[in-house]
Amino acid sequence: PRYGWAWFPTAVDSQWRPYSHGQWVWTEQYGWYWNSDEPFGWATYHYGRWGYDEVYGWVWIPGNTWGPAWVAFRYSEGHVGWAPLPPETLQINFGFNTGYTDMNATYYEPRWVFVPRNRFLDARIYSSALPPAQNTVYIRQTINVTNYVTVNNVVVNRSIDRQRMESAIGRRIEVARVKD
Repeated sequence: PRYGWAWFPTAVDSQWRPYSHGQWVWTEQYGWYWNSDEPFGWATYHYGRWGYDEVYGWVWIPGNTWGPAWVAFRYSEGHVGWAPLPPETLQINFGFNTGYTDMNATYYEPRWVFVPRNRFLDARIYSSALPPAQNTVYIRQTINVTNYVTVNNVVVNRSIDRQRMESAIGRRIEVARVKD
């Protein structure tokens, strides 16, 4: 009732979180892009937003604007974290006020996925995810670095500086191409 029409996955385990089964890749055109392993990922991670409902769990609310990933990012020298932007951000023009992405309220704490910074580009990032019970600690140790811009009417995710991440992982980051 809170969001209207919604969809939710039924074949996921109870610990599942959006943006956890797949990997982050860098693209020149779109910045950080979520490459999902899930069959519904082509839509749910690039259009619309995810919200958490106490009855249904994670629900996806459709949207019309494409983006490389609709998440907020947090960063420190030790960890990187991300969480789905809430449905309340569906109508916001980008770049938007980062106040919408500073989701450290008690409600949102278990929704974040955190990994050690040097594991951010792992192919199966879920296996590198830290226990959600520790999210309060990671939120305190990180800062909000969410940064979306619009370039030629296309949303670009520049939240984490590519060179900074290359330095953290000790190698160059391969540039991925997104097929339309």
